[in-house]
Amino acid sequence: MAHLPLDLDCNVPQWQCSAPLDADIAAHIRRAMMLQGFKWDTQVGDVNTLAPFALILPAQTWRQLAQLAECLTQETLQAEAELQERPDLWQELGLPRSLRQAMSQHTP
Repeated sequence: MAHLPLDLDCNVPQWQCSAPLDADIAAHIRRAMMLQGFKWDTQVGDVNTLAPFALILPAQTWRQLAQLAECLTQETLQAEAELQERPDLWQELGLPRSLRQAMSQHTP
């Protein structure tokens, strides 16, 4: 795994917000988030949690965030694989019974 700097360049004054998105474009993005981005619910109660504008980050900040996300994915997959081999920890970690049963079946 790559060594990542812990000092993420979050120079917020360099961030920008776009003009409000067209309603059709915003609706398209919302559907994509729900269906392709695995964010099943893009609202809390009756309030949409997606901003009606784009957040524009400096390229370096975006690259750092993308690299951190990729590393988090790898760490998550490694943790899942290790947990699959350690059923003795499942209850201690508080995993729900339904999840423990599913994990014991060794199917994807």
